[in-house]
Amino acid sequence: MNELKTQFTLFTQHKQSLEAGRNHVRKKLHDIDAESFPYGQMGGHIDVLVHYTFGSKSYSIVHQLCNRCNALTDWDFSLNLQTAICSVMDVYPDCKWSSTFQRPYYVQDWLQFIMMQPINKVCEQCEDETCQYLQISLTEIPPLIYFNLYDSGINVSSKIFFHCNGEMIKYTLKGLSYFGGYHFTSRFISGDGSIYYHDGMTCGNSLQQENMNLDNIEDQSLRYADNKRKILIGAIYIRD
Repeated sequence: MNELKTQFTLFTQHKQSLEAGRNHVRKKLHDIDAESFPYGQMGGHIDVLVHYTFGSKSYSIVHQLCNRCNALTDWDFSLNLQTAICSVMDVYPDCKWSSTFQRPYYVQDWLQFIMMQPINKVCEQCEDETCQYLQISLTEIPPLIYFNLYDSGINVSSKIFFHCNGEMIKYTLKGLSYFGGYHFTSRFISGDGSIYYHDGMTCGNSLQQENMNLDNIEDQSLRYADNKRKILIGAIYIRD
């Protein structure tokens, strides 16, 4: 993230072009991970890029919660479960979880699930094994969260919410990433809810304003772009 800031500052000071800044960052990424960031027109990984950009800092703490005796115990991190709230969250398909919904399901539903996941473990205090949960609690409030959406059935909404120390923390959708035909595109959302589409091949340096607003759009219509030729792969939310 600091490298991006540096390159963008040089651009705003008219000391280099955006393309030169892009090439500088691209070389650094290639040197770090040539497989994920190859040179050429194909093979880039936005999902990996956001992890490098926003980092892996955890803003949470995790425990095993017994809903029978209310005991909190330390969590066994050797178990392969989502155990942290970070600036980048990977949302993988989970048929067992998603099949419980008789309606479209959303990123907010997934967040609520992972922050209180049912688990097959025995309580160390009362030895109950039917009411055990993995509980994730925020210790700090992330300024933004980007979701890598590997689950093509999940929907995004205009807002998501967290609870932290009795306070409701609100986030607003500000950007969307799409992929299709070996090509990435994006949508940006302004402060008044206006939605703008960008495809570097057709828009160049400009944004195309779309005839829709975040305040009145149907959530499921954001799952696709470019006449359904591009599918949603990522969404970024900024804290209000």
